[in-house]
Amino acid sequence: MPSRTALPRQSPAEGGTAVRGQVGDRLVVHGRRDDAHNRVAVITELRHADGTPPYLVRWLDDGHEGLVFPGPDTTIEAEHPTG
Repeated sequence: MPSRTALPRQSPAEGGTAVRGQVGDRLVVHGRRDDAHNRVAVITELRHADGTPPYLVRWLDDGHEGLVFPGPDTTIEAEHPTG
């Protein structure tokens, strides 16, 4: 399995940059409570050439596909990290 690098989502107002994903990256929605599990999806299609949301994803737990607009509890794990 390739190594993955988590890219935190921070808004420009928080001193960050907009999240950018690529096809094949993993999108992780972190559970907001101790008893909630993380959901993991693979980005299957970009809607914008620059890699900004929304993303078409396939959820690994049930195979469902859907359009996702990531929230602040979401990170992206790059399939092929740079640097």
